[in-house]
Amino acid sequence: MFAKVIFSGSGGQGIQLASKVFCQACVEENLNISLIPSYGAEMRGGNTTCRMVVSDSIIASPLFDEATHILVLTDLAYQSFKTSLMEKGILVYDEKVSAEKPAYKIQMVKIRAIHLADKEINNLQLLNSVALGAFIKSTKLISLDSAEKAIKKIIGAKKKDLFEANMEALKLGFQKGIA
Repeated sequence: MFAKVIFSGSGGQGIQLASKVFCQACVEENLNISLIPSYGAEMRGGNTTCRMVVSDSIIASPLFDEATHILVLTDLAYQSFKTSLMEKGILVYDEKVSAEKPAYKIQMVKIRAIHLADKEINNLQLLNSVALGAFIKSTKLISLDSAEKAIKKIIGAKKKDLFEANMEALKLGFQKGIA
C-alpha cells in the first residue's frame, strides 16, 4: 500500500485534527505515515492543508507533487489542489464545493459533511469527524475501527466530553456521508 493524501479546507474546520486522527489510525494499522501540516497565521478562515504519505514500507520522502487521494471542504481548497490529483486518483469533496470533472480520469466522491454536521448533529465543530468518516468509507485506505481507536487516543484523553460526540460524528460520516 502506498498513498499520497491531501486534506484541505478552511481554518476552524478541523482539518489539522482530522489529519492527526487519520495518521494515528494508520499507525494503528501498522502503516508508516508522514505528515506535513500547513496553515496560515489566521486562527480561523485561512486555508489549512495537511499532506500525508502512507505506506506499508519505508517512506523515502514526505514530499510529493501529485496526490492519490484528496479531501477538500472549501472552494479555495478545491481550486488550490484540483490539478494536484494524479490520474485515477480519488477526489473527496463536500457538496458545497463547486468541483468540476477534469479532462483526465479520476474518481469524484461527493460527501455531505457540512450538511450532516450542521443539520443532523447541530455542531459544525464536528465537521472534521464527519468528513473523515466519509473519506474512510470512500477511499478504504484505513478501517473505521482504526479511526475509532485513533479518536480515543487523541481526543479521549484530552477532552472526554468531546470524545463521544466525535465518535458519533465519525460513524455518521461513514454511514451517511456519501451524497
